[in-house]
Amino acid sequence: MHAASAVTGQPLPVPRALRTLRNVTGLYTDGRRIAYPNAPYRSLWWSPSLRERPYKVVGTRHSFEHIDNSVKVGGRYVGFGEQPRVLVADTKTGRYVEVSRTFGFVYVNSVALLVVYGGGKKVLHPILRMAFVPLRDLPPMPACS
Repeated sequence: MHAASAVTGQPLPVPRALRTLRNVTGLYTDGRRIAYPNAPYRSLWWSPSLRERPYKVVGTRHSFEHIDNSVKVGGRYVGFGEQPRVLVADTKTGRYVEVSRTFGFVYVNSVALLVVYGGGKKVLHPILRMAFVPLRDLPPMPACS
């Protein structure tokens, strides 16, 4: 990987959080933190800053499961898909919770979480349910079993 200044085009050192990435296509950032599925889409990785080395937050249990490119970052929370399931992980506790079983999408930023629930079947212009939750109102995530 190479890095360069957007202003001058001159080469820059690659940030530590990005140095070891290879074949990653779903990288997402909120401007400070990064998250991404690894190249085989079997685990979710996160770094609290570009200066820190990323670490694995969660992995899939079975070889037929994968973490898709729908990763979103909002502070310590990461939204991601393991379709048809949609999940939210808390990087501070290392826990995650399923927020939808029927496809969908999750948006998260430093203030709130928005879950868009899938309809479960293909429709040209679906009317989808949504849930909006301020992060301060999120309950603690239960331990994974």
